[in-house]
Amino acid sequence: MMQGEMQTICQLLSNGFALDYDGPLYSEMESIATDWTLLLQIDSDEELGMIWEQEGRIYFWIKREDLAKRDFNKIWMVLQYY
Repeated sequence: MMQGEMQTICQLLSNGFALDYDGPLYSEMESIATDWTLLLQIDSDEELGMIWEQEGRIYFWIKREDLAKRDFNKIWMVLQYY
């Protein structure tokens, strides 16, 4: 999954849409998904005992506006694994 897709996931879910939503508002959600920025990425590390589903990664996303306000209550986490 590419970063742009993760931004769209955050936009859809934070607005109450399902991941498989393909209705009339999809293109609008996709176009404003660029408001999301990657805050933190954590890779699996077996030595530290952190394995995210088959050596995956977790990504924490936040809207730029919320980051500027230091409002960390609206962060979304996306898990990706191989």
